[in-house]
Amino acid sequence: MTGSTSRYMYAVALGAVALGIGGAMQYGSINLISSAPSDATPILPIDPEYVQLAAIPLEVLHDVREVSSQPEPLISMANAISAPENKCEITMTAAPAAAAMVSVEVKAPCHVNAPVTIHHNGLMFTEATDDNGGISLDVPALSENALLMADFGGADVAVAAADVSSFIFYDRAVVQWQGQSGLELHAREFSEDYSGPGHVWRDAARHTSIAAQGKGGMLIELGNPNLPQARLAEVYTYPSLTSDNSGDVLLSVEAEVTTGNCAQDVNAQILQTNGSDRVRVQDVLISVPECDAVGELLVLQNVLDDLKIAAR
Repeated sequence: MTGSTSRYMYAVALGAVALGIGGAMQYGSINLISSAPSDATPILPIDPEYVQLAAIPLEVLHDVREVSSQPEPLISMANAISAPENKCEITMTAAPAAAAMVSVEVKAPCHVNAPVTIHHNGLMFTEATDDNGGISLDVPALSENALLMADFGGADVAVAAADVSSFIFYDRAVVQWQGQSGLELHAREFSEDYSGPGHVWRDAARHTSIAAQGKGGMLIELGNPNLPQARLAEVYTYPSLTSDNSGDVLLSVEAEVTTGNCAQDVNAQILQTNGSDRVRVQDVLISVPECDAVGELLVLQNVLDDLKIAAR
């Protein structure tokens, strides 16, 4: 994003878009900037309005390999000798980390350099395992009792859980999509200036320690864009209950017009949490301008709730 790039400003009154229902539709499906009917099938599925995976009975998840927030206990030598070895077993562990993150490790020896989709309370993103079939990553918690799933497709699924006690101290905003959307999540902390130090986005994401110490927000990118039709996400986190500063944090979603998305409809999903296990979900449809507008930016206003921060 450069200073010379012009912006299409879309001041969208979401209440009007939601058929005039106003505040009662704040958690409903939102279609934005849609100038003409489209026969395109939405890429992202429509999730329930409030997603709480932690409440799903584990027996519903078929062929689950492991549910654990700690490493497996050691197996006795006698059992190890007598038990048949499952070389294709998928294991997954999860543990709480700083800034209400969850450190996740997946081991899938029969899925080397393979795509895996991580699910957590409505959040979905696609990563790839390494040469040994393993992957380690940090995931922003969207609930205090965080349940995560690693899905390799079919019956190859593993789950893990972790208790994230610091979750209540943070507000989070998520934008997620699939494929080449050109979407970006922006947070302007205590200022409307894009060029100021309070502008947090993918090129100024900040370290986790900044949020953990209450000094400001941070942004994390999730998903591997090099994978075909990967699910991708950006998550902004602000330490609302431990903040050193007070004022407004302005949140917006922007989309750059590229050769990959021009003249197309882009489907995205917005999620927000404010320290509770209720996840606010909106489905967004963006009609991207024609390809002669490549390089321009679309600014989607009012699709995220701004944060009002009181210093501790």
